[in-house]
Parts: sequence; structure tokens; C-alpha cells
Amino acid sequence: MKLKPRTAQANDICILLEPLESERARLRWLQEELQTRFGGVPHRNVHFTMQRFLLPDEMSLSLLITTLQSALTVFPSFRIVAEGLRAKQHAFWGSCLLRWRIRDSRPLEDFLHVVDATLLSQGIEPHFPSAAGWRPTLVTALEGLAECDVALETEPSYLFTASRAVLSRIRGRDDFEILAVIRLGD
Repeated sequence: MKLKPRTAQANDICILLEPLESERARLRWLQEELQTRFGGVPHRNVHFTMQRFLLPDEMSLSLLITTLQSALTVFPSFRIVAEGLRAKQHAFWGSCLLRWRIRDSRPLEDFLHVVDATLLSQGIEPHFPSAAGWRPTLVTALEGLAECDVALETEPSYLFTASRAVLSRIRGRDDFEILAVIRLGD
């Protein structure tokens, strides 16, 4: 039985996959299309949260960044494809979020495995352990929906190419600190 990870908290570090800048305008258009159907407001910075963890007090952040850079810069960019929509009340954001449900793929699985293996090799326990069956599946499109009862299957739809991994520290609700940006290989 999978245990539900705790809600995000201040000082947690997230590993996000982000699109190329050239893809942001198309993503904004997709968000606006969803907004006309479901209401809410577009999520400001579309990204795919791959992992979350707490850095042990004794661990050097710069050492972790260097280790992740070595592991991830050789990893090729890959496509993020949506295959559904899901709305759910989210404790950390304090509102109902509409999210794209992401199709699992071999590159996504491989990336998650590399991230988890790298964290574990540094003595860091991932909040979403792939070894326990956890898989990242959601990308936020809209927030602040009035109606939180949406679960739709859709035709597979390309969202963006995961071209960089971003390490972001949560400082509070809607307050984040970018720690590092790692470009994936091409």
C-alpha cells in the first residue's frame, strides 16, 4: 500500500521540468482555452514537478547541485504529453487546481529513476519514491476553480519538451527560490 506523501512545506526542494521559452506562448493559449471551459486563472509558470525532498542539515547544497548536474546534463530532452484533466482541492495552494494528467513514457521513467538514484546516493530520501510505485502524473494548468469535480480522459496532446530541470526551494505559499537550472542534453 502506498502512503500519501505529506503536503509541501517551507524548505522543501522540488525538481521541476520546464519547457523552452519558445513553448510558453502556446502553453498560455492552452491554459486560456481551458479557462473558457472551467474558469479559474492560468497557473503562472507551467512546469512538471518530478520530485520533492528535504535537504539534510549537514549536506552541502552546492555538492548536491554538482551531482545532479553530472547526472542530468547527459539526459536527453523529452516530450511531455497530456492524456486527461483532473481537478482537485490542493492543501498547499489552498484552492482547486485543474491539472493535465501526464502520459507515462520510457524517457519519463528513466529520468525519474536517475533523479531518485542520484538523491538516494547522496543520502536524501525522495518524498515521491519511484521504488514504492510513485510516479509524477500532474501538471497544473489552472488554479482557483469554483467547481472541483473534473476528471476527463482526453486524446493525447503534446504539452512541451522537458528541456531543463530546475531546483526550487519552497519558502512559503507562492514564494519560491530558484537554486539551480540544469539544461538537459539534446
